[in-house]
Amino acid sequence: MLTVQEVQERSPYRHKLDITRYASIMAEQPDRDKVSEKYQFLGAKQIIPLFADLNFYPFVISESRAVKEGNNAFTKHAITFMNPDMEKSLSPRVGEVFPTVKMYGSHDGTMAWQGFLEAWRVWCKNGCATPTTLAGGKAKHIGEQFYAIVAEIINSMMAQIPHLQRKITDWSNITMHQDEKVALAEAAIELRYDKESGVYVDPREMLRTRRPQDRADDLWTTYSVVQENLIKGGVRAYRQADNGRYRLNNGTRVRKQGVKGITSVTEDKRLNQALWTLTETMENLKKGRAVA
Repeated sequence: MLTVQEVQERSPYRHKLDITRYASIMAEQPDRDKVSEKYQFLGAKQIIPLFADLNFYPFVISESRAVKEGNNAFTKHAITFMNPDMEKSLSPRVGEVFPTVKMYGSHDGTMAWQGFLEAWRVWCKNGCATPTTLAGGKAKHIGEQFYAIVAEIINSMMAQIPHLQRKITDWSNITMHQDEKVALAEAAIELRYDKESGVYVDPREMLRTRRPQDRADDLWTTYSVVQENLIKGGVRAYRQADNGRYRLNNGTRVRKQGVKGITSVTEDKRLNQALWTLTETMENLKKGRAVA
C-alpha cells in the first residue's frame, strides 16, 4: 500500500494542497489521556491510501482549532477526496457538478470515523464549490474489524456514485413553481433557525440567486441555490430586539443582521444531510408519491 507521502507525490492536486502539513492528518497515535484501552487507532494517513487506490485524492482539508496548546494532532478534521477522472478538468466550469467523498475523524475519542458521498457544485470561475453531504456511514474506533469496516464503507460510497448522478439528472427535469420554491426555502430556514432562536429569514432571501445560471426553475437548481445560501450565508436576516428599528408583519421589533456561513464541521454535515432529505420529500410530492 502507498504511504501518505507517496499519495502526496502522485496527487493531481499536490500543487494546491500539501497533505503532510496537517498535524491531525499525520498523527501517529491518539490522545491517550482521553481514549480507553479498547480504542483502535487508525489515522488519516493510513486511510488516505485506501482512497488513492480508488483514484480519489485529497482536495480540501479542514481542521478544528485545538482548545489546548499542543493538541492539534488530536482535533476533528475533514478531508474531501476527488477523482480527477470524474472531475474531467482541474479547472471545472461554473455550474458543473461532480461527485466527491468526504471523511471526518478525530483522535481524542470525541467522534467515530465517518465517511460520506458528496456532490460538489462549482459556483465561481476560480473553482469555488459548495458540497452536499449525502449517503455514507460511520465506524467506532473499537474492535479488530475497524479497518475492514472503514474499507467496506468506502467501497459502498463508490457504489452509490451512479445513484447520485441519476438523482441530479432527475431533479434537473422537475419543474418548480414559485410557491413550491418558497415552501422548500421555509423548511430549509427551520433547519438552521428554530422559533426559539429569535432569528427571522425571509424565504425569498434563501432563494436569492448569485449568478445567471441559478435562475432556472428546476428542482436541482432550486435546491442548489437554497443550499448555497444556507451553508455559505451572506443573506439578510432579522433578530428579535426590543429596541429594533424594524417591525415584522406580526409587530415584532427586530434588528437587521447578516446570515454567517457555517464553519462547524458537524453543523455543515447536519444541515447538508437534512436539506437533501427535504428535497427528496419535495421530489416525492412532485411525482405524486406518498410521503411518510
